Amino acid sequence: MGNIAKKIAKRESVILVFVIFVGLLLRLINIDQSLWLDEAIGALAARDYTYSGILDEFIKFDNHPPFYYIALKFWINLFGQSEIAIRSLSVFFGILTIYLTYQIARLFDEVKKSVFEFSFPFLVAFLMSISQFAVYFSQEARMYQMAAFFAACVFYFFLLALKNDKKIYWFLFSLSSIVLLYTDYLPIFFLPVPFLILLFYKSKYKLLIKPYLISLAPVFFVGLLWLPTFFEQVKNYQYLLSDFSQWKSVAGGISPKEISLLWVKIIGGRISFYPKSLYYGLVIAVSIPVFYVILRGALRKSLIPVYLWIVTPVLLCILASFFFPAFNYFRFVFILPAVFILIAYGIVNLKNQKIAQICFLTICVFFLIQNGIYIFDSRQQRENWREVVKYVEKERDYHKLAIFSFPEPFAPYRWYSKGLIRSVGGIDKLGFDLQATKKKVENAIAGKDTVYYFEYLHELTDPNKVIEQIIIHNGYSVASRKDFVGVGIVTTYEKK
Repeated sequence: MGNIAKKIAKRESVILVFVIFVGLLLRLINIDQSLWLDEAIGALAARDYTYSGILDEFIKFDNHPPFYYIALKFWINLFGQSEIAIRSLSVFFGILTIYLTYQIARLFDEVKKSVFEFSFPFLVAFLMSISQFAVYFSQEARMYQMAAFFAACVFYFFLLALKNDKKIYWFLFSLSSIVLLYTDYLPIFFLPVPFLILLFYKSKYKLLIKPYLISLAPVFFVGLLWLPTFFEQVKNYQYLLSDFSQWKSVAGGISPKEISLLWVKIIGGRISFYPKSLYYGLVIAVSIPVFYVILRGALRKSLIPVYLWIVTPVLLCILASFFFPAFNYFRFVFILPAVFILIAYGIVNLKNQKIAQICFLTICVFFLIQNGIYIFDSRQQRENWREVVKYVEKERDYHKLAIFSFPEPFAPYRWYSKGLIRSVGGIDKLGFDLQATKKKVENAIAGKDTVYYFEYLHELTDPNKVIEQIIIHNGYSVASRKDFVGVGIVTTYEKK
């Protein structure tokens, strides 16, 4: 019996390594894409600020906690500043999340059933590995994948503490909660989940409420220490919204469309294609077997903690978004492990094995097709600022100018720019002062033979294209227009 157990354990280890390898491979393909706007903001902060500068200066004008930026600075100091190096931090946490999701699934693997001879935890890990939504955000040089890992840590260590009531698990639960708190704000809505789970386990409530509250004390204390900075961020954010009301639509207002997008992107991936009717039709078609396996196989009392993992933060965020903009589907990467636990659990518990296999294969094939589209269609990828800068900065020329519909050049342009031509923001400030903008643009273009005008985000900052009108009014005419993926049109103006 001992040899048989060893063989089974070895087989499981080999399969798990393969699953993680597949996940790693998918996350490394196309990882060297150009940094887009939000990624470049974080990269510039990590490159240009000291550790104390991130905490004392940069973070006050950002709307996230500081841990990711601190970690990114440490990471690029070790591995360099290439796109691969910058994004590999998220890849690292993406792979850790696959493994941790497998371990969490093992805690719910009571029946020991399988599909294609693969057990429930392996199905969960495989779905996490090939999910295009998970792949995309494991490549994103932002804090969302890191937050997903630490949210999974909070859930995992709390469940272990419930089962074993060991100090080490309560300590790791507390530590994970603190790190999550300092990684991203939206997963704060996840922090009530452990208490709700504790209420669910009524028999253990009286026994475990004391160690639970003790483990929360450091979280509460550390949260209090951060409050002054958080209030300063809120104040600066309110100034932004008052001066720049259009930003509310970007920040995440609540709407039926935004709520439905959460499911569409989790299942349909971080891609989109035309005709839209085909895209949404495919998402609906794949959602049918997903809902089927959940309703037929995953409506179990033992899975209530997993349902709480999904429902609690989503509902709380919806409620909060009526008071301040917060709801955006990409901020919910941390609920993805729970979704796949429900799907995989439902699949292995279907009575009809053939239907279970068909449902699993349908979902997997759909996810792999999404990854194929993402890999081979450049239009599905990130903003191509690297090529834009190459196009504009062909050589050093003091008679050329790049101008943007923003108070300063956008972060990704500054990241890739070598300073071969002058670059300026065209508008005086967010909120748009016409006379100040006119003066700023005319001073910038004075003496320039060629002006590169970027339309990027003009719908928010300069919807009437006032900057372009000023350029034309000052004697420039269109020489060419070139469209770049994600960045949009760059118009070359030359003096008549």
